[in-house]
Amino acid sequence: MATQNGVNYALQADPTGANQLAPGLNGGRVRCVVDQFTFAGEAAGEIIRIAKLPIGARVLQIAISTDGLGGAVTLEVGDGNSNVLYATGVTTTAAALDIVNGTPGYEIDTAVKQIILIETADAAATGVMKTVVYYAAD
Repeated sequence: MATQNGVNYALQADPTGANQLAPGLNGGRVRCVVDQFTFAGEAAGEIIRIAKLPIGARVLQIAISTDGLGGAVTLEVGDGNSNVLYATGVTTTAAALDIVNGTPGYEIDTAVKQIILIETADAAATGVMKTVVYYAAD
């Protein structure tokens, strides 16, 4: 059986001045922003800001925990540039939901991308939502 290298591992294994990994992809410190919001019947389309990340941060994971939010509610998870960047049509069951970005290490490179947000869809939301945004910095 052969041994293969991941893209970034290959860069680390044979470093040169031209192939240095960007900050946050290697040696970055993992940090998090923890937040909570209580919905009181907000209609579909309500936008909740849950984190403001520093320029240069790289989003690793977004975890959401709800108490159901009324059952018929779905969530869109994104930023100021795209409200569905991280996830769309997330059903809100009374459980923890892990939203992993499809592009690991997505870089926050402009002010518009700094704000991580959640938008309600399909129905009015009632209940508690807790969030943790994990990101690498440095």
